[in-house]
Amino acid sequence: MGIREELNKRPKAVAVAGVIALAVGIGAMAFQLSSGGIGRSGEQAFYTTDDGANWFVDDASKLPPFQHDGKEAVRAYVFECNGKRFVNHLERLTPDRRKLAEAAAQAQKNGRPPPPPPAAARQTANWGLEVKKPGDKAWTAGSDLAKSSLVMRAKCPDGKDALPVAP
Repeated sequence: MGIREELNKRPKAVAVAGVIALAVGIGAMAFQLSSGGIGRSGEQAFYTTDDGANWFVDDASKLPPFQHDGKEAVRAYVFECNGKRFVNHLERLTPDRRKLAEAAAQAQKNGRPPPPPPAAARQTANWGLEVKKPGDKAWTAGSDLAKSSLVMRAKCPDGKDALPVAP
């Protein structure tokens, strides 16, 4: 018997699973937006100003892109394969997402609730994020899950998963 037939036999279970998945997604988005952006103050993250050729560590609460030594810095995700570290992908916020994250951070600083996200942000937690591989010209919208997940997948030359590196 196929999966579809099994799912048709249990519509309540499928509905409950769907509601749980939706709640987890909305909760993740709300948590990310209310924390003021990509990371929390005090945590560290990698950034780059030269498309991933070099990277530096700074406060994870910074909203990329931002100015660093007169250049535009974006978030860099560093991984390791067989002892060799590399930047797998870069990340930045769109101007609309940046404004929303700045407003949420300011509201939190003033003890107020964050502003409600726009309808587009409620559809996906990756709204307003853009990612790309070092060397690529074009950025991929985080909301395009099929394409952005390929950009963010970190693989070693032997096909095994690369290990993320913490700052």
